[in-house]
Amino acid sequence: MYMSIYLAAAAVAGFMLCVESYGFNLSFAASSSIQQIKSRTTKQRAMSTRRLHSNNRQNSDILPPADVDYTGEVIGAQGRIGSFLVKSGCGFYAPLSNSRECEPGSKTREGAPIFVSVPATQIGNVIERTPKQRRNDLVFVTNGIPSDFLCEENAGCLYDGIDIQEITVSVPHFGILKVGQYPIANESSPPTIVHGRHSQVLQRILSEYGVRAQVVDDPKIVDGAAIKKLVWVSIMWLLCHECDDDSERRIEHPLTVVEVHEQRNSDLKRLV
Repeated sequence: MYMSIYLAAAAVAGFMLCVESYGFNLSFAASSSIQQIKSRTTKQRAMSTRRLHSNNRQNSDILPPADVDYTGEVIGAQGRIGSFLVKSGCGFYAPLSNSRECEPGSKTREGAPIFVSVPATQIGNVIERTPKQRRNDLVFVTNGIPSDFLCEENAGCLYDGIDIQEITVSVPHFGILKVGQYPIANESSPPTIVHGRHSQVLQRILSEYGVRAQVVDDPKIVDGAAIKKLVWVSIMWLLCHECDDDSERRIEHPLTVVEVHEQRNSDLKRLV
């Protein structure tokens, strides 16, 4: 009898281990259901909370005094990534909108990071609104290929005051499903690639929430990672929405990333 109980318990433990280890590429975690990642999100929230408390950091939901000396700014603070970055500053990252009236760098001293989390089409507007002496403090946590929005082919940088070796750019490989939630990370996903003056700051923030980040010393490496991500996103979108092989009609409900891996893995391997 005891042997039966032992075997049953071992089977349950083995099943739970399989469930825990099963994951998917986090670059596209937003396309999966909340239920599939609920346990992972809860685990990371607890891990992050322990780290924040161990460092005696202030609770991020507590607003600082009105005369606070901000140590950073976040452009696009109302978005998913922007709101997360604001919370990571524990009240000392100034939340700024992406409006024309907002001047990046107006809340901090020179040398403080100015995080930018806006659609790629709005990056140029943010740079143009930023004073020239503060442009190298910009930290882009956005999609897109950095050389495309910063440089012109064979003509150098498009904007005065920017040093390509100084300005901070990244290729995010994590997901945030909703405003106010924590990032979702997975060991099988590639690390977020970061280069520039404030790369260590961004790496520290992400690592506190279980997201791997790799600092590189060549902006061309960031470009390469961004191109790979763009190709991967395009392939996954195609496979999620393409017609069923056995039917001429379009799939009524697009597949999730997990379903693509399960149902169209051979197509995925051929395209990759």
